[in-house]
Order: sequence, then structure tokens, then C-alpha cells
Amino acid sequence: MQPLRKAQETRRAFDRVRRSTCGNCPCGCGVKVFLRGDSMVDIFGDEEHPANKGSFCPKGLLEYRHLGNPDRLRWPLLRESVSQPFRRASWDEAIRFVAARLREVERQWGRDACSVYAAPASSFGHLLGGTVFAGGFGTPNGPWRFLPHHRAEGGSVAGMFGVNAASLLTNTPRDWCNSRCIIVYGCDPAATDPMAIGPIIDARDRGAAVVVIDTRTTMTAIKSSYALRARPGTLSVALRGILRLLFDEERIDREFIAEATDGVQALRQELEAYAPGDVARRCGIAEKDLRKIADVIGSAYPVQVVTGGWLGMEEMGEDDLRLCASLVCLRGSIGIPGGGPNLLNATPFDPSQWLERGGRALSGGAAVSLSEALLARGSDCGAWFFEGDPVARMAGGTAALEALSAAPLVVALGSYASLTTNRAHVVFPMASWLESDGLLAAGNGRSLQWHSRILAPPGECSTPIDFWADLAEQFDFAATLPWRGAQRDERNRAAAQWALQRNPLTSALSVEALDPERNPPGGVLWPCVDPAEIAFEDSRYIRGDVRGRNILFQRNSVYPLTERRFPTPDGLISLCGPQPREFTGTASGPESGELLLVASVPVDHVESYSGRISDRAAAEAFVTLHLHPRTAAAAGLAEGDHAVIENSQGKLRGRVRLTDTVDPQVVWCIPVPGAASSDNTLQSPWSLYPPSREPGVRAAFARVSLRAFRNSEALDP
Repeated sequence: MQPLRKAQETRRAFDRVRRSTCGNCPCGCGVKVFLRGDSMVDIFGDEEHPANKGSFCPKGLLEYRHLGNPDRLRWPLLRESVSQPFRRASWDEAIRFVAARLREVERQWGRDACSVYAAPASSFGHLLGGTVFAGGFGTPNGPWRFLPHHRAEGGSVAGMFGVNAASLLTNTPRDWCNSRCIIVYGCDPAATDPMAIGPIIDARDRGAAVVVIDTRTTMTAIKSSYALRARPGTLSVALRGILRLLFDEERIDREFIAEATDGVQALRQELEAYAPGDVARRCGIAEKDLRKIADVIGSAYPVQVVTGGWLGMEEMGEDDLRLCASLVCLRGSIGIPGGGPNLLNATPFDPSQWLERGGRALSGGAAVSLSEALLARGSDCGAWFFEGDPVARMAGGTAALEALSAAPLVVALGSYASLTTNRAHVVFPMASWLESDGLLAAGNGRSLQWHSRILAPPGECSTPIDFWADLAEQFDFAATLPWRGAQRDERNRAAAQWALQRNPLTSALSVEALDPERNPPGGVLWPCVDPAEIAFEDSRYIRGDVRGRNILFQRNSVYPLTERRFPTPDGLISLCGPQPREFTGTASGPESGELLLVASVPVDHVESYSGRISDRAAAEAFVTLHLHPRTAAAAGLAEGDHAVIENSQGKLRGRVRLTDTVDPQVVWCIPVPGAASSDNTLQSPWSLYPPSREPGVRAAFARVSLRAFRNSEALDP
């Protein structure tokens, strides 16, 4: 019997309805687009889609505002120097300009000076097109180089499970209601991926304990059963304290550990140095709270951990991920309903696997962050290609920005003026997911989905696949593009089909099988290596509402394309790992003169739109500095005052908001969409972050000082 669902219908006049998949965050919600002629008159969530069941969040609704936004970029912009104003150019002229300048960079510094940057939030088209271009061009600095190291085969999670962290979402959200305890670690899905909080709240309402472990009182924490707010930089210490208590109080599943894991004694020995009292002191929490959280987790079965995401994964260290996965293993909650380590924004694709082995493609060295790469090259930083607005979340402050400003070629693929376009020589306007075909390859449900072109893009807006294909045509390797033979309006489909067939874990899939207008909504779960798996799971224990297998690593089952339950050399999960590099801060509060900065994004932030489509008034276009009243009083600040936070990276001005939801030694900064983009000051809290101590991972906090702002003082760094 199908559950009753309220039909989502508009009151506006329309003549047809098209179905697609929202591309504004990794939730992958189904949408219904109401059209009249060639224009969209309304957009609703699709009540038939299993992810959102008709709901639609602020991120998705921004698409309606985006399509008609007068600030949207519609034509390529070009300039010889960043000191000059942009001029409008044609797409072909801009492509020729980029190709000519890229050849100049190659002649002066070599092909290694070309860098194609990508982040966990990057679109599938940019990852695929940028990787294939970088491989053909012959640079080792393709998208794979800038993704966090733990997303690749060499990460600690891959050493544990034989599956890298980018692919470790073992239990789909529709199964989470079977959990008795959900630990949300270091991420805030209620703000970053609003629909992802639905299954968590559903599980809570069915009796599960929702435990949030974070450095902030987040939107998710407000909805949780229990919240543990640790000092920034000490989350992994708190997690070690919890694991130590699980061992001490015999709350571990010895049968599962003996059957499926290796290295438990090494893990136990590692935890000896983490006595509960010492952990509580270092984390700035009460020991009784630490023990309470351990008791809640230790009393529940099954348990799962939700972490990562398109924002949090960049700040997750190898040790955090290993400990989260170890916690689930200790509770024996692998391969069963309601269990598992579930890392949001999961994908079956590793960009480095798209390289043509034996050709000019180079794998490159260790993963690096954007600021690390810029500071390493200095004034010889060559050519850079960006999608969206990564500069807004780049660490390194003025030094990194100055290095980028010295680059002879910066190309931005985006939809709005941003901190990245401010430093670009060429800007290419991008079509939205309603204006193009495309594969949604990373998500929170372990499903692959498709979005179709429903509306014509304005001006010369196009897709990353088109950009990379057109640029490749200017070079001698264009004939090697896997989708070169496709017509322009078929490139995205051909590129996606090539990627699906090339990946062993998706080889049974096709674009046609994912199209929501030809198939049941929700896409298909991966791994999918046999056409017979493109069906709804219907077993004694699980009835799926998305085609494919819901739970990975089930007992008496082998991982696809292997002969073992876990695709590791010995078929076991390895619990031992490297010793961590830990936070050693000594700041004790505002009286010390030093605060710990943590940054986040507002709930309506869309990465590809740079957060610039808010309807907030210009007078409100400032970053907000959330301070504890005691901290503000010590600095002589009141609600609504302007203040400056600064460190060796630079200075940032913001408006004070008083709240007791932050620790007195913490300033929580949220950049407001629409904030001024003058280059005289830093506009991003992440700019104050130092270069990371772990390769390829952005630091989770920064040390800053706070003072009141005087209108007469200059903020020029």
C-alpha cells in the first residue's frame, strides 16, 4: 500500500509539468517544474521522490530567484589585467583568449604551471571535464590534486574498509530510521543540506538518540537529543575519550570485532592516554557530559555516524574519519539496518581514475589545499581554473590572495560576481541545473541521479563540459576527448555515459536508466555492476524505495567485484592507524586576548551561486560575528556594533550578534550573501584560517584577536 502524499500543485496558470532533480546541494531532491510556454511559472518538490517527498528547502527555492536575477552573469567577461574593468566578449573570443594566454604560461613555466582546481562541492561536469583536459594537457595539477587526501585510495578510511572516504556511505537515509543512535560529527546538515536532517529527525521521533558532537551550537544540535560542544580543534580528542569509555565499560561488540576486524588491541593501546578527566579538560567540557554521551552510545544498538558533507569534508582530518568509523565498528553496527559510517556527499567516482594511463596524464604528488598550492608557487603561480567561488573559502589571508593576483591567467566558471571573479581575467557564465543536462554523481543518498535541460539558458550561459571541450579544441589533444563526436547539445549526456561505463562500480548503469521522467524517481543506488540490480530491493528485512541495494557490507555477502565482505587484502576492517597531530591551544577566554574563530555558511547558501542571490538589504550585507555576551563585554561591544577580528593573515570587519550558544572563547562567523566585495579588506572568515597542518585539508579554526571598530580607521591589510 502506497503512503498518502499531498500533491504539490501551483495555483498559477501552466500548461505542462516537467520532472527533474535539484542540483543545489547533495540531497538530490526531486522537483516538479510548472511551465507555461517556454517559461517557468513555479517550482515545487516532487511528492513522489523518496528523498524529499514533496518538500523543498531554501536552497532549492533559490533557483526560482536565480533564473530571473538581474545580477546573474549571462555573457563571458574578459580583461587583459585584473587592474582593468571587464568587457563583454563572445564565448568563442573568450575561449581563444584563454588558449593563447595558456600557451604563454606553458612557454614560460611549463605545463605544470596550469592548475585546475576542484573541491568536494564541485559539479560532476567540472570534475570530469577538468580532469580530462588536465590529463590531455599534461599537468599534474588536475582536480584530483586538490580534493582532500582521504577521498583517494591512499586515505586512512581506504586502509580500513578498502573503500575510500568519498564512497563510504554504507546505509542510505531511508534506512536511518532503524538506528537507535545517530552521531552527527562535525557537520551541520540542517544548515548545509536541509533535507538531510529529515531522516535524522524521523529516527529521533521513533525513539533514536541523536547525538551532535561539534564546536558550535548548530541548527542540527538544536534539534538533537544530546549535544557535546568541544573547544575548536579538539573534536577528535573528545571522540577518543568516548572510545576509551566504551572499552573501559565493556560496551564493545566482541563478536563482531573478532569476526570482522583487525588491530583492536592497537586501538585500545592508543586510547590509554585519553583518560576521561584529561579529555574533558582539554576539550573544555564537563566530564559528566562526556560520560553521558558515552553511555548513550554504549547503550544503543545499532548506531551510526553521519559526518563529512560538501563543506565539512574539507575540514575533516584522516584521524577524525578513522575514529568515526572505529566507533561504529566497536558497536558492531556494520552491514545491518540502522548502522554504518555514513559520510555525506558520497560519490563512486575518483577523478584520477579518468586519466588515460600511459599517456601524457600525470598523477601529481600529495593532495594540497588551494592556499598551500598558491603560497608554494608564489609570484610564479601560473594559470588557474576555478568553478564557483572557492576564493571565498580559501585560507592563507592576504598572502594567498596576493599570490593569486599575480597569476597571469585566472579563469572563473560562475554565475555571479564574487571574490573569485574579482581576481579573474576571464569569466564564463554557467547554466543552472534546470538549463542543462547532467549527472548528479555526489549525494547524501548513495544514488546517481539525472537532471534534464528544461529551460533555455540566457545569453551564452553554458556548462563546464562545454567549456573544457571548447578549450581542448584549441590544442592538439582534442581528438582524444571521449565525447568529441557528440553534438554540442549531447556532450553532457555522452560524457556522463562514458564515465558510468568506465567505472566498474557503475558499469551496469546508463543515463536512460537515471532519467526521472522515464523511471521511478530517486535514481539508482551504487554499486551497480549487474543490470539485475536496477530494481527495488524487496527482502525479508528491507524494502527499498530507490532501485539498488540499500546496505553495504552485509553479513554473508561480498562487496561487488570482490570475493570478500570487505574489499581489503585480508577481508577485515583495520582499526589501527597513524597517531594524530592535535590541537595544543591554551586560550582560556576573552581575557587572554585570543579567540578561536570557526566559520559556517547560512542555510540559503548555494556553492555554485557564491551566495550572491539573497534578498537581504544592502545595509545588512556584513558578515556576522556571533559572540558570547561575556566576550563582547570584555571587548566593549554591544549588539549591533561593528568589530574587527584579525591575525597575521589579515583583518575582517563584521557586525556583532550576542548569543550564549557559542563558547566565551569562540567567535562564530557567518558571511552574509551579498556582502561587499571590495578588495581593500578580507571578506571571508576562511581567509583568516592558516594553511592547514594536514596536506589537502583546510584547518577547522583560526586564532584571532577582537576589537571594536572605529569608523575612522582603515582596514586595508
